Amino acid sequence: CGGEFYSETGMIRSPGYPYGYPHNRECVWTIVAPPGRQVYLNFTDFEIEAHQNCEYDFLEIRNGGTVYSPLIGKFCGTQLANQRIPGHSNKFYLRLKTDDSQSGPGFFITWNAVATGCGGTLTSAEGEIASPNYPMPFGHVGTCVYKIQISHGSKIAIRFSDLDIDANSGNRYCAFNFVQLLKGPNIRSPVAGKFCGSSTPAPIVIDTNALTVIYRSRIAGEGRGFKMSYETVCDNVWLERGLGGVIESPNFPRPYPHNRNCSWIIRAPRGNNLILSFSHLSIEDPHALGHCQYDYASFTELKVENGRNVSREVGRWCGVNIPVPTAYRFTSDTVMVNFTSDYSLAYNGFRLEWHSPGDEPFFL
Repeated sequence: CGGEFYSETGMIRSPGYPYGYPHNRECVWTIVAPPGRQVYLNFTDFEIEAHQNCEYDFLEIRNGGTVYSPLIGKFCGTQLANQRIPGHSNKFYLRLKTDDSQSGPGFFITWNAVATGCGGTLTSAEGEIASPNYPMPFGHVGTCVYKIQISHGSKIAIRFSDLDIDANSGNRYCAFNFVQLLKGPNIRSPVAGKFCGSSTPAPIVIDTNALTVIYRSRIAGEGRGFKMSYETVCDNVWLERGLGGVIESPNFPRPYPHNRNCSWIIRAPRGNNLILSFSHLSIEDPHALGHCQYDYASFTELKVENGRNVSREVGRWCGVNIPVPTAYRFTSDTVMVNFTSDYSLAYNGFRLEWHSPGDEPFFL
């Protein structure tokens, strides 16, 4: 099973479709359309053994031609039935992995490549964006808008690996052709940076969980365009604005990454306290003895006592049952939320809501 396809259209069937795929198989397909084309995957049928985190049988899809390309997702059950997935390039990487137990009918996929489109929405914990037709010149006039939306409470780190946008005197101040970063979910968000020329920008960290990238070409240029990657930053994130908010594990509601250590420090206005509650909890089950030692979320209360900084871990949570009591009230105005994952199983993670009620009465 598996194979490499170099064409604008085609189809892929899982082994044995529609009578059931075999156990203990790994199949890899790579789709490569001509340069300057954009590939779409069309799922006519899709039914793979279902599991909450797709740990048993799954289809992995990556936006690019290799196992290292940005992950679009791991899918099982009937998640992709009658769905269409657009690519951001002329390549796709697909991997089917099955275990030794249950099976299913499998899937039937067709693909087609169209003239390069641009823009789109990315919601994975990390990914990559390139200008249309990169590394060849775009050669057209147009505007592309990309939206990146990661888990609530985290930041976005941007790194340009290449920039070549018409570094000539006619494009002074990036007036005609440029790539622009906006700190927010739409084109009215504050500007974080505007770039052209051939000097690769330094890495940038955006202090929100949403980023809009605009690539604009007002005159047909000869430059390669740009290529950039992004990743979720969840380490030592300070949340000090407003009286409430949301924190989510990286990639929520999809499975969180392995080997991550995240920390969010929530600080309420002076004199206020904090209330935290889980609305969703799906973290690797505890050790046989009941301890959360593999993957877990924890709360640590931070305060000053007798002129000294004091920290106290309130508890650790894992498994799939929302804890009781459902909400936790702290006497301090500062709480650290930690999330740790190891190298093995990954569940869908957690969603945590927090607010600062001041001195109002509080009832659970």
